[in-house]
Amino acid sequence: MEQSAVPSHLPDHLVERVQFAKDWWHDDVARLLPGEERDHTVFVIDFYDGCKYFGYTKDDVTYRAASLVAHLGGWGPNPFVEEHAKCVPYVVRCIRSGMDQSQARELRSLLVSLAPTNQLVGSKTMVETADCWIRGAS
Repeated sequence: MEQSAVPSHLPDHLVERVQFAKDWWHDDVARLLPGEERDHTVFVIDFYDGCKYFGYTKDDVTYRAASLVAHLGGWGPNPFVEEHAKCVPYVVRCIRSGMDQSQARELRSLLVSLAPTNQLVGSKTMVETADCWIRGAS
């Protein structure tokens, strides 16, 4: 698909912004998170209530995070992530990328094990805070 030229009547400061937007929409790597590269990536889903899910994937992080909420590919949803994503705002961040599977698994486990002592570790991938909106609603 060929991109149309930026209109010549636009002021210089808008020309740059229009070109940035066109590049962003047409660039396949736009789906990658800042810092995300190929090979294995460790990521966190950071919920507004302080709860966190740590994971790693060889796929795009955005795709893997979406698979934790809904059935995608061969994966089923993760109950912790699915329940939180329904009612707690969150962001997905790349922690480190470009590792092999063993390095990614080790880093993910380390991050969970180093959670502050006032946070309850739900498993090797989840950190639940004392302020958890889900647990507090039960």
